[in-house]
Amino acid sequence: MGRTYINLSIILLVILGSWVIKEETDQCVFNADAITDDFLKANKNIQSYIWSNKDKTAYILLKNEDYVFVKKWACVQYGMKAKKNKYSS
Repeated sequence: MGRTYINLSIILLVILGSWVIKEETDQCVFNADAITDDFLKANKNIQSYIWSNKDKTAYILLKNEDYVFVKKWACVQYGMKAKKNKYSS
């Protein structure tokens, strides 16, 4: 009886969790498709970069040989996170 109750509880949590995730993504205010790599193209400090349109992330090599990782997102708000890593020889 106890094992059956636990299994039913887990199944119910999975179903409810997937429903809540679907509800949250359906209620996005901003369109993530509008996020592109345009903000990187005109930057004169960038030597090269790799942009993932699917994940909205960029791996950037600067002219001073430092690396930068950037992630952008949009749903109920716009956001961006960047992390710079120094080049070490």
